[in-house]
Amino acid sequence: MVAYLTLTQIEEAAKTSDKAALECSRLHWEQIATWLPKAFIKACFRQEVSIKSDHCACCHRYQTQYHETDCRRCPLGAGATELKCCNGLWVKANDALIGYIELNTLANYKKFYYAAKAVERYIAARIEEME
Repeated sequence: MVAYLTLTQIEEAAKTSDKAALECSRLHWEQIATWLPKAFIKACFRQEVSIKSDHCACCHRYQTQYHETDCRRCPLGAGATELKCCNGLWVKANDALIGYIELNTLANYKKFYYAAKAVERYIAARIEEME
């Protein structure tokens, strides 16, 4: 079984710095892409892992006092909304995950895998821009 980032680790990274939140978010997507397909889906159903805001250090870092994410301030949101997170790549990954859950095929998993890797690369590029 793959050890996954805990919510405590995600929240701690969010509190540390912008860069720590970005690095944690990148690691989150890297881990998602390295899980075996069936293990990942089982973890989703057990709520151990998610691609939603609850498992994103950047979303935690830019939460408002009302516990909503202020995507306009987030380096991944590019001044937009949740739907534009990672320049729209998050939506593609979410859609691909839904497709995989609905029809558990290798082809659908590959779509999700490549979408997850695209999100990971996008976050890595934002980290490089900070350096």
